[in-house]
Amino acid sequence: MTTTVNQVVESATGWQKVPGASVAKGDQVTVRFVAGEWTADTRNMPMTGPAGYDAETNQRLDGAQDCKVKASAPFGTLVARLVGDKGFPMYTVGTKATFRATGNGDLELGMNDTAGSCSADNRASLTVRVSVTHGSCRRRPADPTAGRRTGR
Repeated sequence: MTTTVNQVVESATGWQKVPGASVAKGDQVTVRFVAGEWTADTRNMPMTGPAGYDAETNQRLDGAQDCKVKASAPFGTLVARLVGDKGFPMYTVGTKATFRATGNGDLELGMNDTAGSCSADNRASLTVRVSVTHGSCRRRPADPTAGRRTGR
């Protein structure tokens, strides 16, 4: 069974729970960009999409590296995480990401820019589609002919 929901992700809000998309260990989660642009600094930076700023543009924010929630991704990147266990990884979504849940938790999305004073100058939002395929790692049904003797 697959659950699909659309979600608006605000740039200045920090982590945002995706209602209706509960995730259990083994579920396959896909986050896909649908529409929109946002900026990590409305006064000094251009609008960008879910992949964040290109390397040259991202360098303009080198003095604010401690504001990134995921250091390896550019500012403005759409990122995702599962909340429920501190050991869950953070995912770089960009235009699309698919991953298998390593545990039970709530899916949260946000911009790669820490909430609070770092995100106060952010503007706009992205719309994404989230699909969770539940129980996708269940074992296959047993072969009904297994263990039977055939052709005496």
